[in-house]
Amino acid sequence: MGTMTTTGAGVAQRMAFGAISAALAAGLLATAGRAPGGDPDPSVVRTDQGALRGEITASARVFHDVPYASPAQEWRGVRDATGARGPCADACRALTVTTPRGVTVGAGLPVDVRLGGSSTAPDDSPADLPDAVLVTVPAGELAAQQAALHWLHRNAVPFGGDPDAITLHGPSAQLCAHLASPHSAYLFAGTRPATGCATAAARGR
Repeated sequence: MGTMTTTGAGVAQRMAFGAISAALAAGLLATAGRAPGGDPDPSVVRTDQGALRGEITASARVFHDVPYASPAQEWRGVRDATGARGPCADACRALTVTTPRGVTVGAGLPVDVRLGGSSTAPDDSPADLPDAVLVTVPAGELAAQQAALHWLHRNAVPFGGDPDAITLHGPSAQLCAHLASPHSAYLFAGTRPATGCATAAARGR
């Protein structure tokens, strides 16, 4: 694995944003992971938009085509997230979340974000990241990826992730764009591998 590049600025912003995310997540903890009848159901996670039912494999829970465009995009009941619905589902504003099978709400796992649509098969999590929440964000404009990171800050806790431990993976050009953008600085803790764009990041902040 390469060396992680951390964002030198935006730490105070992340702390403030993390406090807001924690407050939002606290309201989800009482019901997260429970089916409408109240019985514990590990396949169900409750986000700030509504409940999702994911696919449970031998080693993971996988939630496909999760919309992230806006917190106002809500639904009633339990949304089926057990299978991909094809290219550009929900107008390409959808992501995939994979967690270890036995993870619990608020487990505080690091969050590994794959930018650009590179995905990991549910039963083939990277050996170097066995205890992490994996999030696949499709290729798109910087603002769209930032929207996905905002969604993740609001909803990482119900999936067992830590919104203050988000690491970005992806093409160097995309990582450098996030490092250089003041609108991205507080949305992630670092990148892996090191990108070689620290100078550009410093200019952006």
